[in-house]
Amino acid sequence: MTDSATTKQKRHIALIGFMGAGKSCVADELATRYGRSCVDLDDYIEEQAGKSIAEIFQQNGESHFRQLELDALSDALNRSDSTIIACGGGIVTNPKSLALLHAHAVVIYLAVQPEQALTRIDDWSTRPLLMQAGGTDAIYALAQSRLALYEAAADISINTDKRDISEVADYAVLRLKEAGYADILA
Repeated sequence: MTDSATTKQKRHIALIGFMGAGKSCVADELATRYGRSCVDLDDYIEEQAGKSIAEIFQQNGESHFRQLELDALSDALNRSDSTIIACGGGIVTNPKSLALLHAHAVVIYLAVQPEQALTRIDDWSTRPLLMQAGGTDAIYALAQSRLALYEAAADISINTDKRDISEVADYAVLRLKEAGYADILA
């Protein structure tokens, strides 16, 4: 259970997890259900930069992308209304992003096994780290390398492997209420 001072500080919900975990879909579902704003950080970055994530990685590199991601996260967290934020899969690799998340959002880790994630990704060309990885062994290694970061960053963890979007959203609401964060959705 959280203390009331922490609960009042955290007025946003941020979804983290590996690509294909369902962050964008679940964020949309929660935002629609509860009349909240939704920010998909990758979409926001593409809109602000005027180019795709893949182009940003190719032209400017991952470190530039992580700075854009940090800026986008800061913008989303500075909104006055409670916002549901779908974070990119690698946001946990930036300590500055993690500090912002911990200070202002309830962080929900959507866990997914790599083989399940791969079945959910239709277009690999939109995933620069998948393209760089080059094979399923490298993708498994990338997922494994982030696992401890996701777990450490999470206030709440939900396995999405055998749940559809609605079920994950239902479970997220239940877990938010159990953890004392029901007021974010009220």
